[in-house]
Amino acid sequence: MTWRDRLQQGTFRGVRFFTEQASGQAGRRVAVHEYPQQDVYFAEDLGKKAESERLTLFVAGQDYDLARNQLMQALNKPGAGKLVHPYLGTLMIQVTDYDWTIRTQRGGYCQFTVQYVRAGALSFPVSISSASVLAKAIDQASQTVQADFAKTFSVDKNASFVEDAARDLLQQGATLLSHLNGQMMGLLTPLSQVGSKVVGKVVGKVVGKIDDFVGKLDDYLTNPEALAKGVNEVVSMVFDDMDDMKAVLSGYQETLDTFATDLTKQVNTVTMTFNRQQEALNKAALNTLFTANATLSMAQAMVTQTGLFTTLNEARKTRDLVLAQIDDLIEVGTDQAYEAWADVQTAIMKRIDELEPNLATEATTQLEQSVPALVMAYNLYGDARRELEFIRRNGLPNPCSVPAGVELEVLK
Repeated sequence: MTWRDRLQQGTFRGVRFFTEQASGQAGRRVAVHEYPQQDVYFAEDLGKKAESERLTLFVAGQDYDLARNQLMQALNKPGAGKLVHPYLGTLMIQVTDYDWTIRTQRGGYCQFTVQYVRAGALSFPVSISSASVLAKAIDQASQTVQADFAKTFSVDKNASFVEDAARDLLQQGATLLSHLNGQMMGLLTPLSQVGSKVVGKVVGKVVGKIDDFVGKLDDYLTNPEALAKGVNEVVSMVFDDMDDMKAVLSGYQETLDTFATDLTKQVNTVTMTFNRQQEALNKAALNTLFTANATLSMAQAMVTQTGLFTTLNEARKTRDLVLAQIDDLIEVGTDQAYEAWADVQTAIMKRIDELEPNLATEATTQLEQSVPALVMAYNLYGDARRELEFIRRNGLPNPCSVPAGVELEVLK
């Protein structure tokens, strides 16, 4: 059966016609974002374009005028109609324009040029929260990061020092995460709750996860997929329960200082031996893995912790820090990673835009006379329960006595 056998008699709303020519146009809706004073741009895919097509057709014969009138009536009817396209099969279309031509020298013949679009489906706009869009982008980026790591990292058929170097770097990562866990929980825990069973369970759970990760290092080193998943889980757990932006930012910056300082540095492996090449590749892969997971954890906090940001400045500072780090991850990543990280960047910007109207701005004040933080919170906000927020924001060593003559940060 050839293409000629698959041709069909053209009809529209049951009216027959003959086809002289068919053409069409399709593509993607793309918004190109160009930035002032920069040589880079970003092309954002906004979805598929409506398919616009054109048919040049005719009716002919002794009763062509009757067929012409029937076809005109069919084309003038409102709404979508069924088109049997000679080449494309049965379609539901919406006619947008048509014209017709009758020539005296060609008696019994009328030509039509019909412009139409596919009917599509009625779909009302649905409000999609920026949090859900960001969560989906994070999940896709996480999968891409883990897959790319598994393709690069290997200690198989290498000298023992290659495995030792990778183990040392992983131990360093585990030590850092243990330090961050203890440091952050200390910053986040009010004095009255130190030693409580609830705090102890939280700290113990994270410490147990880190210890479990370290205990499985020998198995992880020979299974890059499991290693990537393990790093993702332990990094996420350290950041997940944090609810103080200053502490989280401090931990994130410390992670970047440990793993991201040489992230975009080009390593010349041409003159290296096979084992040294793999050692260098493993180091770069592990640095990228820890940096990427910490960055995704920061993005995840923007999804799950609606009260993460108190001020506009905090939100913008965090956004700019994370976006700048994603730029570095894009630079060292694959094409698949570029697409995934670009989606995360776009989603983060939209998420912060959505949060901004509800965020406070910062101001400073000074006291003429020292007062307790409890009184200060009530005087500022009319709510003494915001005492802890005021203490954290200003790092007060003695909540019973807010110092006079010192600039204090407050919210408006």
